[in-house]
Formats: sequence, C-alpha cells, structure tokens
Amino acid sequence: MFLWVQLQLDNLCRQADEYDIEEELDKLPPNLDATYLRILQQMNAQARPMRNLAIRALTWVFYADRPLSVEEFIEAIAIDSTVDPASWRRYSKESIIESCFQLLQLQHVHIYGYNDYEIVRPIHYSVKEFLTANPDTYDLSDAIRGKPLLDFFVHSQTGHSLLAEHMLCYFLHPMWSKGPVEFFSDLGRRVLDLPLSLYASRFFDSHLVYLSELSNSVRKGLEALLQSVAAVFASVLQMRALNGDRDIVDTNTHYLKYDWEVNVSTFVWCTNLSNMPYFQNEGKKWLQIKPSKYSLTAAASFGTKDAISRLIEAGLDIDQKDGDGGFPLYSAALYGNLDVCHLLISKGADVNTQGGFFGTALQAASKGGHEPIVRILLGAGADVNAYIERTSTALEAACWEGYETIVRILLDAGAHVNVHDGHSSNALESACINGEESIVRMLLDAGADVNIKTISYSSVLQAACQGDQGSVVRLILDAGAKVDSFALYPPCEKGNESILRMLLDAGADVNIKSHDGATVLQSACAGGYERIVRILLDAGADVNAQGGYLVSALQAAKKYDYQNIVDLLLQAGAPDEPKYDGGLRIYRRVSQTRSLGSSESQSTETSEL
Repeated sequence: MFLWVQLQLDNLCRQADEYDIEEELDKLPPNLDATYLRILQQMNAQARPMRNLAIRALTWVFYADRPLSVEEFIEAIAIDSTVDPASWRRYSKESIIESCFQLLQLQHVHIYGYNDYEIVRPIHYSVKEFLTANPDTYDLSDAIRGKPLLDFFVHSQTGHSLLAEHMLCYFLHPMWSKGPVEFFSDLGRRVLDLPLSLYASRFFDSHLVYLSELSNSVRKGLEALLQSVAAVFASVLQMRALNGDRDIVDTNTHYLKYDWEVNVSTFVWCTNLSNMPYFQNEGKKWLQIKPSKYSLTAAASFGTKDAISRLIEAGLDIDQKDGDGGFPLYSAALYGNLDVCHLLISKGADVNTQGGFFGTALQAASKGGHEPIVRILLGAGADVNAYIERTSTALEAACWEGYETIVRILLDAGAHVNVHDGHSSNALESACINGEESIVRMLLDAGADVNIKTISYSSVLQAACQGDQGSVVRLILDAGAKVDSFALYPPCEKGNESILRMLLDAGADVNIKSHDGATVLQSACAGGYERIVRILLDAGADVNAQGGYLVSALQAAKKYDYQNIVDLLLQAGAPDEPKYDGGLRIYRRVSQTRSLGSSESQSTETSEL
C-alpha cells in the first residue's frame, strides 16, 4: 500500500498545475499493476531517445548477475556498437532514473574499510516481476499507435542477449588491446578508465551460456572477440581474476601478470564459453588450437572443471608454475574452487608444491576462508606448518582474516603457534591486531607466547591495543605479557579510555617517547580526546615534554583548535606559546644556530628568514 501511495504522489508532483492534479486524482489506478501500466504509458510517450534509454536501463537492472554501481550502470547504457567508443553518450544518473519514471532507485552501499558507493535497484521487487512476466497477463490496449508497450516487457532470452551483445562490444574498446597491466596497482586505474570492466570480464560468458540461440548481432560480436589479438584475451582474464567485485579488495592477492601469450583456445577454456553449443559446432575450430603453456593454472583460477579435465588429457603439466609462481592447485584453492581441487588431487597434483603469492595451496585456502578445501588438502597430506618468508604460515593467514573454524582445524592438525623468524607476522600478533578475541583464546590455550617477537608492532600487547578491543588486551595482560609502554600510543590515538587505564594500572610509563620524541600526551591532544588528556595528566604526564613534529602537547592542541584542551594544559602548567607554525619556528632556530661562526653576511642572511 505504501508503494502505491508513493507512486501516486510521484505522479502528482510531475503535473504542471492544479487542474492537471485534479484530473489525475479523478483517475487514480486501483492497484499496483494498474499503476505500473500507467507508468509504462508515460514512458512510452517520451521522445524516442528517452524511451529507448528507459528500456535499456530496465533491462540491465533486471538481468545483470549482480547489482551494478552507478558508474557501471552509466557505462553499460552508453555502449553503442554503431559508433566509436570515444563517441558513446553517457547520460547522467538523474536523466536515466527520470526516463524510467522512478521505477529505479539509487541505494547506498557500505563496505567496512572502503568508500561508500551507490548501486541501482528497482524501487520494489514487484517492478521486475511485472516487467519480466508474460505481457498477455495484462490489458495492453494502447491508445498510442506505433509505440507498443510490449517493448518494455523484456523476457529472459532478450535480456541476456542484449547484455551479452553490449559486453562483447565493450571488449572492442581499444583499452583492452593494450594488454594486461604490469603492476597490480594499475588495475584500479584501469577500472576507472573502463568502469564496466570488472563486471564484463567476470559475467559476459554467463549471459552467453544462458542463450539457447545466438542472434546475428551476438554471433557477430562473439566472432569479433575470438579474432582479437592475444593482448585482449590476457587483459580480460587478468581483470576476471578479480572475480567481478565492485571494490577491489586484496588486489595484490588476486593479481596475475599474464606475461605469457594467451591464445584464443586458452581464453575459451578459461571461461564458460566452452559450454556453449556454438563451440560444439561451427566454433569447434577455436578449441582445436593448442592451448597456451599455462592454460591449466589459468583455468583452475576460474573453476572450469570440464575444461581442466580436457587440458590434463591434452598433456599439460598438472604442477607447472606460471610466471607468477602460481600452479593449478594453488589457483583453485585461492579462488575456492572445491570441485577443481578434488579433480587435481585425484589426478596426482602435489599438495605441498610451493609458489604463488601465498606460497602454498593450504595457505591460499586459509587466507580465502575456504574451509572444505583446507580439510581436503590436509587430508591429502598438506604440510600444516609449511613456512613462507613473505606470508608466514596457513595459521597466521587464518588468524589475520578471523576464520575461527579454520584456525581450529589447523591447530587440531598440529599447527605450531609460535612460528617466527623476523620476516613476517606471527599468528597471535595477527589475531590481536584484528581484535579476534575467540581466536586469541584458542592460541593462548594452544601455548602461544604473549612475549614473542613481533614485526609490525613493538609487542603483542601493542598489537592488541591497536586492535582496540579491551577484552583482548586484558587477555594478553592476564597471560603474562610484559608491560610495553609503547602500547600506550594506540589508545591515546583512538581515544580508548578503558584500554589506557588497563595499561597505566599495569605500570606503563606515561612519559614514553616515540623514536622521533613524540609523547602519548601529544597524540591525545592532537586527537582532541579531553578525557584521555586528563587521565594522562593525572598519571603524571610531563606537560612540558617536547619532541616530534608537533613539538609539544600544547602546540598539538592549538594546531587542531581544541581550545578546551589548550585551557586544560595551561592550567596544568604548560608555558603559553604562539600557535603551531608547521615547524618554521624550529627551522629558524636551527638555521640561526648553524650560522654561528659564519661570516657576518651569512649570519645576517639567515636571521632574515
């Protein structure tokens, strides 16, 4: 009922004057279906460009395999096979939503640790149900001849065909022919240049496989793609390795160089294209081309089990490493392809081969949270304590990501809890940094050393304080952690009063200084945490201590205009000083000091600074 009311109000707001409003009130549609039919008539009455825009927009939203971001949505609708990509017309999001008469809406999405973004959705699930149903269900008698409402009812074959056609056209964009990027940091830039690249590379084949018959335009687009240069195939597969995620999380983890030639046969085997009837008939010639050297590893990344079986039968080395050091079992484990892991192990893959970013298949599976794969790897004899200098052990990877069940599996399999060689984090440190209380308890119960040497922090205690979970800090202290005064910095920088009191009660030195001479009092003042400042002063913090780029606690408070803290420090005996000047005062003092003993002219020149 609320949706019906909202749609009537939207319609009334679009009227020109009170007479039009009264006319609309006299003919209110009785239900939601009738309301949708009225909206279709309004969309149908638009100028042809806006009418076609609405049809494309609705089709993309209804048949995309996941919700599209606004940037992806605008790019998708702009694709036009009749003109050069440089001439594609990109409508504003407001224009597109307006053309659909508010049947679509923007929704904010938040992913912890990343920027918010907007996705495009129907205003209600009934919109998709209505427009993807059989139009014979409704009375479509249309007073406007020549502009049938039927065009707005897009059934699945038509919808997937349109999306497939658009994405095949998208791969003709000249950016793809530049080849894969050399560094993983450049992938994000490419996504900005090609906003639909993540979606297109991951899902184009799923839309093609859905089609029972290829239209002439789709067939033409597919054949154009298959005749592309090797650089295009490599670019698409490199982007596909990111798995279609809107936010490129752990880009480094899933970055593959593809610095080897990817031919058309490899491209087909690494996607779901080989499952299309087209490749069993007229497209069979593409599969008869000998696959590239590392095709098996690439195919394992994307979970194409049937393709992997055929590639193994073709004689490709099941443990061969590619240019990134990855190998088939590692790639399958990293991407969570359980069936592929089973297949590779049954075909004799070595579960203890080392290579790839995480070093072993077990560590890759632990990092990705793929519990079933962790179990089958251990069951097949994987070394639970295999150590990789860059990334430590499978246990550390699971602790870092917070996968409690996998941590338990690894501990039960005999994982060592105190592995450390000075090159990477240990399991306890990683669990503490991320505030994983239950995992910390498991590790302590398994004999983890709370005073083990750490890499990223001065101690496990400081790592726990950085994790900002008081219960974890209490666990570490109760387990016998030596009091590390550097652990005071995180609670002072974050404003965590309870953790600060724990550390002070344990005997932490309130006047500890960092390597550059900055004090914890300065950190609290710079953050504007008045209560923290009071606790530190009551604990004996030296209000006159100097050091670090902020010089003193008073200067830190003045720099960020925390007048209440400034007043508090002055009351505590801090000498009043001019406001922080970005270090220029110190520069002048040093310059003048260095000028001593120089000629009179040099001294005069320095004093004028």
